[in-house]
Amino acid sequence: MYASDFVNGISAELGVIFSEFEHSVVSLLDEIPEARGVSGGTNIYGEKQKKLDVVANDLFIRCFESTHVVSIVATEELGEPLRLNSSGFAVVMDPLDGSSNIESNNLMGTIVGVYRDFSFPLKPASQVCAFYTVYGPSTTMVFATKNRVAEFVLSRSGESRNRFVVASDNLRIHERGEVYGVGGLRVKWLPQVKKLVEELESQGYKLRYGGSFAGDFNQVLHYGGLFSYPSTSDSPSGKLRALYEAGPISFIAEAAGGYATDGKQPILEKTVTRHDERTPLYVGSRAVCKRIEELMGGV
Repeated sequence: MYASDFVNGISAELGVIFSEFEHSVVSLLDEIPEARGVSGGTNIYGEKQKKLDVVANDLFIRCFESTHVVSIVATEELGEPLRLNSSGFAVVMDPLDGSSNIESNNLMGTIVGVYRDFSFPLKPASQVCAFYTVYGPSTTMVFATKNRVAEFVLSRSGESRNRFVVASDNLRIHERGEVYGVGGLRVKWLPQVKKLVEELESQGYKLRYGGSFAGDFNQVLHYGGLFSYPSTSDSPSGKLRALYEAGPISFIAEAAGGYATDGKQPILEKTVTRHDERTPLYVGSRAVCKRIEELMGGV
């Protein structure tokens, strides 16, 4: 079954978005070997943009504009959300998650959340759907509505060449996990985070951390466990962007039976007041993420 048929079965409008996004993913794959190095610009966070950051951002903006069912696109590469059409969905996006991995040829991805209405303040729970791609040995996409998570694989040969094909239509996060990954310098972790990691390691959880949020979460989705970029002593708000990264991935995690929290409250119920806002994040198997809330209760 083609992924486009799967998405069309949920919503014809979402099907239009997916179809154009599918074509753009194929175009981006063609650009990855060519667009290396830095662009000379910076994003809204003051980070140096890679050439491929700019290519991906421009490519996906054109993609969503061409659907005529997307009114607003907000990305971490733009200074402000961009209006494309007079009405339609709002798309929030990290166009190229893990772009620091370009030179080392490690995992990268694209993270997308879709809203029906878009005005601040907002809660990630109001997303209509969310999805991410992982550009790895295979190009895969995980797509979620509120209570269903599917995985698609991009075919590169035969009749289905350059089409996403359904690989699973009911992904669930294992309650007893196998892997964990925590960002930031260990010396700057809060004591509660260090305690949680000690507990996980004593239970046999294996460290897996690759520098791409989509790729690292994808391991947790398939094997169970935890991914976190936590509060640190020098960055109490964490690193991940609430709108572009934490919101969509948290939506997917909870649709798959998992949980996502900032350590004190669910990410999906957290009010986002600015497009550039950051948040601590602990996402994965429900029991593990609930444990960090217990540990953080003494803060």
